[in-house]
Amino acid sequence: MLKYISIGLLLVFTSILGGCNLDTDDESKLPGDKFWTGPQANAHAFMLSIYQSLRKATTSNGFFLYSGDVRCAPITGQHQNDYLYLIQNDMKNYKSKKDWNEEGKTDDFGAIYNWKQMYEVVQSANIMIEEVVNIQNITDREVESYRAECRFLRSLAYFFMVRLFGDVPYYTEAYFAKPLPRTDKATVLRNCLSDLQSLLDSDPDCVILPWRNGKGSQHANRGAALTLMMHMNMWLAFFDEENMSTYYSEVKRLAEMNSWIDGTYYQLQPMNQISQVFKGDSNEGLFEIAQNITTGEIFKTNHMWCSKV
Repeated sequence: MLKYISIGLLLVFTSILGGCNLDTDDESKLPGDKFWTGPQANAHAFMLSIYQSLRKATTSNGFFLYSGDVRCAPITGQHQNDYLYLIQNDMKNYKSKKDWNEEGKTDDFGAIYNWKQMYEVVQSANIMIEEVVNIQNITDREVESYRAECRFLRSLAYFFMVRLFGDVPYYTEAYFAKPLPRTDKATVLRNCLSDLQSLLDSDPDCVILPWRNGKGSQHANRGAALTLMMHMNMWLAFFDEENMSTYYSEVKRLAEMNSWIDGTYYQLQPMNQISQVFKGDSNEGLFEIAQNITTGEIFKTNHMWCSKV
């Protein structure tokens, strides 16, 4: 049901990256800055900038193609040698081939080794959660709605990083810039699940994070949050095999909650309407990163699988 965000079962590797110093200051949006005491338009603009950061982190470097569709894939033919290490999940040797100079910039997969762009999503979400209450003429419900979107995006960014790097530094504090060790990958996912479950529990009437928010599937919604939680539990079943049955039971609980799958708000489209799915914002779409040529939303050709086959 997730059209553009392909969340497959990928093996997680232990990256050769060590601990890092997280440079998370946003100098143009510091505490007490007039930006955070301005009109609600400022909050809306900052929220859109977080979505743009996620878009940049996932589409400017072939993230979905190389970490999702190609990794561990049964590729044969002319491109097999190009992706041999990636196909075999030999990430260390693939890094030495694609990012040998340790810059994390190359379009051909190397850039996904640079987690800075994902942490820009995390840091911006943390800042928004902290500062949005200071915006002028904003209601309590609007504050919590912005925070709900941020909590979803922060958890999604951590999920993507855990899939790629395994253990990653975890923090939820705004303007955090101290050196951090890596946090165990299972702990990171459990922290995200706890945060998202708390969000759902605090919003039983589905007002703060609605099933459909009027902004289309390019914004966070309840179905996207539930789906993300289901995926996290599936990965935890792999990471923490002793508690596998517990995680599987949680996936089942989330799937059956409010009969939301194939229910009022989300439905699989019939095949004769499949074009509507690819157009976007259909009842089958949960959370989408769109490609709309009329608004300049174009993925690079070498970041799409259709250019490889």
